[in-house]
Amino acid sequence: MKTALYIVVGLVLLIGILTMVAPTKMNIKRSVVINAPQEVVFENISSQHNLHKWYPWDRKDPNIKLTFEGQEGAVGETSKWESEVVGQGDQTITAIEPGKQVNTHIHFIKPWDSQADGIFIVNDTAGATKVTRELQSAMPRPMNIMGLFMDMDKAVGKDFEEGLGYLKELSEKEAMNVEKKYRGFDISEKMMEAKTYVGKKGTVAFKDIAKFYGDNLPKIGEAVQREKLEVTGAPSGIYYTYDTVKMTTDMAAVFPVKEVKSPLTGWDVINVPAGKAVELDYYGNYDKMQNAYDAIEDYLEEKGLKSKSMSVEEYVTDPMTEKDTAKWVTKIYYYFE
Repeated sequence: MKTALYIVVGLVLLIGILTMVAPTKMNIKRSVVINAPQEVVFENISSQHNLHKWYPWDRKDPNIKLTFEGQEGAVGETSKWESEVVGQGDQTITAIEPGKQVNTHIHFIKPWDSQADGIFIVNDTAGATKVTRELQSAMPRPMNIMGLFMDMDKAVGKDFEEGLGYLKELSEKEAMNVEKKYRGFDISEKMMEAKTYVGKKGTVAFKDIAKFYGDNLPKIGEAVQREKLEVTGAPSGIYYTYDTVKMTTDMAAVFPVKEVKSPLTGWDVINVPAGKAVELDYYGNYDKMQNAYDAIEDYLEEKGLKSKSMSVEEYVTDPMTEKDTAKWVTKIYYYFE
């Protein structure tokens, strides 16, 4: 009995000593350099849906059950998994620094309960994109003894390396099929047909543009309806010149119509000839639109194109029926020679 007691006491003491010397934290870090634009790579790590396109654990079980909660690509988005092969758990986005970093919190439920924090860091490097993935986890006593007998860095690090390899493969393939963006916008060239508009011309102070539209577009719409003219598109604005000293613009608030057979009292009939233009879809409030025009200027300069300084904005979304400004769509056509 004494021998057995000594053995038990010895084991308890040994476990106690081991728990004191074994690490209580785990930190695993791996990196990869990807030959793809930073925005393409970041898209593949900044939403739970896209993470599961390249996670190595998903490939180990074709029957893995995945569910998602929350707004995709936003803080709070959560993915949950259940698998006979890779266990059960969930991961939630806790912070996003656009284009640079994504933080997540991971709750492993099976095969054993534990918590961890994940970090993705994205950097430009020599014309490519470097992604660093890090996992930080506490190892409470006495479970931390496992760290003395299992090389967690090697075991989990191998999966990290495999997953980052899949991320590299996916991102480089997507980059080959993605046209260059300008300040985040897609821009294309288009041959515009000749168009006829009915509306109101004027020299308007920048600060009064919204009022100019509000005063005229409803009345123009009523006139077009009264004259039974066929409307061919969304209410629009035509911009001819900008005076950044006087802070004014020569512009027109208009409706596009098929044809005007006779003059409309009190309104201007404007014919815009066919011509080449760059096209851009802008989403958001109108007072943030300058960035879209800066992107167009970048495009014209890169392509060596000379602008005609005339643009047409088509207000596809009706602000009276859609209150969420993030969903307002404006199509911008900027004419060039």
